[in-house]
Amino acid sequence: MQGNELKTLKVDFDAEMLNSEPESKLAVTVDPHVPSNFMAAEMGEFGSAPTMTLLHLVGESNVTNLFTHLKRARFAAEKLWPEVRRIYEYYLEGDWARFNASGANLLREEWQPAHTCHERSLAAHRAVEIVLAQIVDDRHLATARFLLRYQRKHYAALRNPKYRSFIGKEIDSGTIGLLQRYTFDTLELFISKFDSWEMGQLRRLIPDERHSLLNEPFRVTVRDAV
Repeated sequence: MQGNELKTLKVDFDAEMLNSEPESKLAVTVDPHVPSNFMAAEMGEFGSAPTMTLLHLVGESNVTNLFTHLKRARFAAEKLWPEVRRIYEYYLEGDWARFNASGANLLREEWQPAHTCHERSLAAHRAVEIVLAQIVDDRHLATARFLLRYQRKHYAALRNPKYRSFIGKEIDSGTIGLLQRYTFDTLELFISKFDSWEMGQLRRLIPDERHSLLNEPFRVTVRDAV
C-alpha cells in the first residue's frame, strides 16, 4: 500500500494461489483495526507489518494470553450476545414464558426461574453481565474491581427503604422501563461496534514496560482502554 492521502492511495495485492477444495481461490486477509504505523514508508519499520507489530507489543510471553482474550471476547460478542439480547427483549416486553425458556436454554443449570419483579430483573441483568464480563475481560484486576464496587453499591441501595420506595414509584410510572430500553440500546451499539474498539484494550494486555511503544506511531489507531 502506498500513499498518505486517499486520492493518491494505491493498494497492490500479490498472493499465491491456495490449493483448496472444491476449487482454488485467491485470499487476502486485512484487519484495519490492528495497530499500524500509517507513516511507515517501507517494510521493516516498526509498525509497518500489523501482525508482527501486535505480537511485538504484547511480548512473546504474553501472546497466548492475548489470543485467549480476543477469542473469548469475540465469542461472547458474536455468539452469546444474540441469545442474551433475545432474553432481554422478552424481559422488556414482559413475555415471562419465553423469558424463562430462553434463559434456561442458554444458561442451563445457572438459570433460576424468575417469578417476582426483582427476580426477573436480577436474572436479565445477570445474563447481560455474563456477556459483558467476557468482552471487557473480567479476569483483569481493573474490571474485577469495578464489578465488585458496583455490586456493593447496588446491594447497599437495596437495603435502603427510601430507595426501594423511590424505585417502586418509578416502576409504576414507566420511567424505569424507558431507562432500561435506552440503556439496552446503548449496550447493543457498544457490542455491535466491537471490532472498532477491541484493540483499545491493548493497554491492559501488554506489559507496563512496553506501554511507551504505543505513543507516537500509533496515536491514530490505538485508543485508550475500554
